[in-house]
Amino acid sequence: MGRRRPRGLEYFRDVLTPRRIGEEAAQESLTLLGAANAPAGEMPIVSPRHSGVLIHEAVGHLLEADFNRKKTSVFWNKMGKAVGSPLVTIYDDPTIPASRGSYNIDDEGTPPRKTLLIEKGVVRGLLQDKLSARLMRGAELTGHGRRQDYGHWPIPRMANTFIAAGEDAPRTF
Repeated sequence: MGRRRPRGLEYFRDVLTPRRIGEEAAQESLTLLGAANAPAGEMPIVSPRHSGVLIHEAVGHLLEADFNRKKTSVFWNKMGKAVGSPLVTIYDDPTIPASRGSYNIDDEGTPPRKTLLIEKGVVRGLLQDKLSARLMRGAELTGHGRRQDYGHWPIPRMANTFIAAGEDAPRTF
């Protein structure tokens, strides 16, 4: 449950009630007591369910504009250059309905939009807030100005980062 999930309080009254939360936690605990060991050996590198976490940690923060304008990201001078496999296209999209990282407006009042970050292995965009967009000579706002809380200034941060579906079958290496 993300702190910015765009839902009203009726969701917690009608859908995710305290009783349901408790029942699901108890059921998960009971299931885990009988869990088997994790499998070992060759595995797909990216699963559809977990690729967002992988991309978030591997390259997501490096595509936030503040790190690039300060030249602390390895991508600071890679716009338009290949940095990965042509099989990989990466987006960040805060507008996915009811998704954990979604929001209707960023913390600077900018409507968010789906942002292409890497297209077929080539860096195409960055996540921008107002300050970074202005300092990077008028870069386009993406609606990614986020605050840790109201005691902090907004900075560009990810929402829902994911690898776009491709046409290739999963491979094991």
